[in-house]
Amino acid sequence: MLETREKATPGMFGELLRNASMGDLRSCPSQCGQQLRIARVLLNSPEIITIGLVWDSEHSDLAEDVIHTLGTCLRLGDLFYRVTEEKARQSELYLVGMVCYYGKHYSTFFFQTKIRRWMYFDDAHVKEVYSYRSILSGPKPRH
Repeated sequence: MLETREKATPGMFGELLRNASMGDLRSCPSQCGQQLRIARVLLNSPEIITIGLVWDSEHSDLAEDVIHTLGTCLRLGDLFYRVTEEKARQSELYLVGMVCYYGKHYSTFFFQTKIRRWMYFDDAHVKEVYSYRSILSGPKPRH
């Protein structure tokens, strides 16, 4: 998907995630031998969701593209193949935290609602981050 566009934008995250999961296959449950494509359908209207992203460290350019498409607002209708409830289809959820792991090291970023700032936590430090965009332009993952 990203090859067809000049620059990734935050609004592309839902489309990127949906397209990435469209290649997921599973064996037919009735043992017919066919491979079936998995289409994720949202059946309710959650207030909180978690998204886990895993990639091969040898392809960290893709990881950087994914991170740069991740905005602070996620539309449920963009994340799933189909959303059954109208309320959920129109819902927007806000990113409030990320846990990152690379090079045997954890870093976390969470939005502190009282002071309305992003905070950075790692093994030894806690500091205020200037903005969400500064998180995206921060240190690149190490292998």
